Amino acid sequence: MNKISKKNKIRSYTILFLIVLFVFRITFLVRMRDSNSYTSLDAFNLIQIGSILLLAFQLLKYKRLFVKIKSQSINYLLLLFLLGILSGAWSTNFFYSSYRAFEAIVLLLACITLIEYVSFDFEFAEKFFMRILFIIGFLSFFGWLSRRSSISFGSMHSNGYPIVGAIIASYAFGALSEKEFYAKRKKIMKRYLLFGLLLIIAGTSLGSVLAFLVAVCIVLAFSPKMNKSYLFLLIIIALAIGLAIINAAFIESLILVNKDFSELEGLNGRTYLWQIYLEMIYEKPLTGWGFDVISRQATEVYATNTHFFLISILGGLGLLGLSIFFFAFIKLIKELFRYKRYSFPSHIASMAALGAAFVNGGSKGYIGEHVYAETIAFFLVLAFFSICYKYHMIYARGIK
Repeated sequence: MNKISKKNKIRSYTILFLIVLFVFRITFLVRMRDSNSYTSLDAFNLIQIGSILLLAFQLLKYKRLFVKIKSQSINYLLLLFLLGILSGAWSTNFFYSSYRAFEAIVLLLACITLIEYVSFDFEFAEKFFMRILFIIGFLSFFGWLSRRSSISFGSMHSNGYPIVGAIIASYAFGALSEKEFYAKRKKIMKRYLLFGLLLIIAGTSLGSVLAFLVAVCIVLAFSPKMNKSYLFLLIIIALAIGLAIINAAFIESLILVNKDFSELEGLNGRTYLWQIYLEMIYEKPLTGWGFDVISRQATEVYATNTHFFLISILGGLGLLGLSIFFFAFIKLIKELFRYKRYSFPSHIASMAALGAAFVNGGSKGYIGEHVYAETIAFFLVLAFFSICYKYHMIYARGIK
């Protein structure tokens, strides 16, 4: 196994520190805002903006790392966020839309660069990648607890940190179905599986439970080592939970601002919100309202996200943005199946984790809006797979 040079170690840990600082800001240093103050600046914002600007500076110095990925699906996600930056031109809030999209593209590039630094060895890279996911899950969970006035099982409900848990648990479960690519890999993955499941259970989020069950179904369907006799039962359970989520009669109180639950009774929760957003989308179908503003521009209910990532993309960037996303998604699916054909490292784990991430996007718009901690977890999984794909498929096999 090669070793990372001292210079690259300093560079990678600098980027990691800035990413962790950003996550700390959005998990611990959180304050509730209404529709009139969500764009105002304070000391917390300065920490957030400062970490992003420093990351951007670091990336410009070492841009040779992230420009190596060519003709892969992840590039089209970068294009989507670039469109988000440009959407400031037609957004109701130029600075907010452009900055939020800039923030996303910088953090995605930072994740790519970070994984690229350790890509010389799969064992080192995967362990490094899983430790970062653990840190994000840890900060997300304890950041949530730090904002509770009292701790009880009910107060731990969230649709944030359980998403990170679902991604971690799904990746670990998928890795357990693969062969032992290095010593004690299965033992390590069992620990991460347990940690991810603890986050899912503690958060009591049906969306994350469903996401993990879908990941389990993916693993059972594609791994010859897993027992497929339970596949049908798991699909039935997943469908039942999915119906429960779609027909939820309320929206989490920590997402909605300036509204009482009594105002939403009988309006079918998320479905009511989606109806409002779709009516807005009909007004600007081609280019949307601008990146990350549609949920905040809704006059009837102010919320911090749309609770469905496709509505986030369509509402923010219109059919143009949605077309870019679907092109990226289809290309990603092809890459996943192409990679699996050769049973390269993390071939099933990546499918499971990305599957869970997209399914969870049906309960929270963390893809296509401003960056949450769980967004960074998604970026890391996507970056890790993209770099594995690049080295194993393009360079090792010479397949284009």
